[in-house]
Amino acid sequence: MGSDVSNRLKELRLRAGLSMDKLAKALGYKGQSSYQRYEDSQLYKKKYLPYDLVEKLLDVLPGKGEPPILPAEVLRLSGSKIVPLNDWNEGAGFGMADPGTQSNGNKSNKNNALEDIKQLYKGRNDVGFFIVSGNELNLRGVFPGDIVVTSDKIPAEKGAMVCLNVYDDMAGTARTEFRIYEPPNAIAVSSDQNVKTALSVDGEQIMLRGTVLQIIRTLIS
Repeated sequence: MGSDVSNRLKELRLRAGLSMDKLAKALGYKGQSSYQRYEDSQLYKKKYLPYDLVEKLLDVLPGKGEPPILPAEVLRLSGSKIVPLNDWNEGAGFGMADPGTQSNGNKSNKNNALEDIKQLYKGRNDVGFFIVSGNELNLRGVFPGDIVVTSDKIPAEKGAMVCLNVYDDMAGTARTEFRIYEPPNAIAVSSDQNVKTALSVDGEQIMLRGTVLQIIRTLIS
């Protein structure tokens, strides 16, 4: 069985109107021979693309094509659940719920609050939103349903709350977690013993995705 991510990558390239060689060179390769394996669904068997490749694609593909390619579509190739600030509504189609749908409050107030948050980070293309689904940081007051604002441009320091991509090549899966960075590990702060295992941040299987800037609960209260 071929790789679905290879097919999606090819579809985005064609939508952008780029030849394989032109895209490869835009990504920093000398030619298409170093890139083409990612589009070959028979050769590339992994479920997701490496995040370092996706980061390069984010500099090339968004805005091209018709309809214009969204950053969220490119990020999806890495298995990441991040939704860039400007793609919040569009990104919801990729598995991220609009936080307002979890609110019992007034719809108008909910929308106003979201707009206030967007304005706060307007122009910050390094910022993304996650919706917490696990309890890795419940002893730090972070709970499922909370909205976490992260930046992928702020270096993680010891003791910082960070977002991780955790890949399992054998299972072909990827998940997003929030932990405390204690180099070279990321640790959970949870009352649940099942998630207390330290994760070694190796840059390949466990990768830092961003430093947490803000925790938001007002939209779902």
